[in-house]
Amino acid sequence: NLFTDINGTTVHEFQHLINASRRIYITPEIVENEESWLNEGMSHLAEELLFYKVSGLTTQQDLGFSTTTQPAARYATMVAYQADNLGRYNSYLLATDRHSAYGADADDDDLETRGATWALLRFALDRSPGSPNTYLRALVNAPTQGIPNFNNIFSGIGGLAGAVRDFTIANFTDNSGLSVATKYTHASWNYRDWLPHFTSNASKFPLVPRNLIGGIAQPYSLIRGGSAYLRFRVGANTTGGVKVT
Repeated sequence: NLFTDINGTTVHEFQHLINASRRIYITPEIVENEESWLNEGMSHLAEELLFYKVSGLTTQQDLGFSTTTQPAARYATMVAYQADNLGRYNSYLLATDRHSAYGADADDDDLETRGATWALLRFALDRSPGSPNTYLRALVNAPTQGIPNFNNIFSGIGGLAGAVRDFTIANFTDNSGLSVATKYTHASWNYRDWLPHFTSNASKFPLVPRNLIGGIAQPYSLIRGGSAYLRFRVGANTTGGVKVT
């Protein structure tokens, strides 16, 4: 309804207002706004935080579909404050080679980039040992922008390169049934349980690797931060190889 729409929009835009105000009046070493990809990702994270506040749920609980849509009041909260984040992340997973968490350039704020950046920030916060508020405040108060800002604040998990590497792997391995290290999992959301509900096929996860077939090339054209997923197998007692050009 109109009231919940206003709440979601308010927290989104208030993040932008706080971010810009801090840079203009408090940390005047740099007065420009945060780069679009990170700025929008932080505003979408603010929407997620509102979802937790209203629903009574918390982070790092591997939330799936039933937990976040039952009872009816919680479903309404999900639709109002968080479903759009999951929908944008779903769109990103459908085309990870053409979109990324930090986009084709600093001003990239398309919906797929927004979804990926929100999910990356959630992943980075869950992976980092300190209070999430400490990292978020530092991002807003930083005299740097974009990639340098992310690198400084999340240096403990390898900065942007380290976070994106692990995030890219976790996007496929989390809740897949594979035995993987904790850093290759998403702690807060069970995307494999949630995202198929955006399609008519409730068992179809949007990230589907291409199959590699012997002697046949699979071309990809990656933007910065983009990723490609390919699947192949090597039979028992045989040798296989992959050539990248």
